[in-house]
Amino acid sequence: MEIALACWAAEEGKPLLGICRGLQVLNVALGGTLHQDLATEVPGALQHDQPDTLAGAAVHHVRLIPTTKLESVLAASDAQANSLHHQAVKDLAPRLRLAALAPDGIVEGVELPSHPFALAVQWHPERLPGQPEMQALFRALTQAARR
Repeated sequence: MEIALACWAAEEGKPLLGICRGLQVLNVALGGTLHQDLATEVPGALQHDQPDTLAGAAVHHVRLIPTTKLESVLAASDAQANSLHHQAVKDLAPRLRLAALAPDGIVEGVELPSHPFALAVQWHPERLPGQPEMQALFRALTQAARR
């Protein structure tokens, strides 16, 4: 169901904000692949599967790619993110554009350039409400939905 919904939103131009698994689902729905377990498949990877007790804590840096919609929305060149996942993008779907990276090279943000508003982040911005950049992400989504 999630794959079908992601494809529908992408094709119909519906506002879309993927969070954590939502980024992974969007990538797979559009033809990408995933690392199934970062700890065993990516030598030197950061510990991305932090305990839930750190869900509201920024545990690593994220570099935003210049000229992306995500960089524009967050109005920054980098951000601090929480990290609660053990899977991540392996091969980026052909239609998606890289929008953010962790220091270890793990994809932390993607966007669909041909879409009015389709962004996805690997972290949980809803658990970082004190960060103005994360509030901006949700404001951008609601503004896109109003259009």
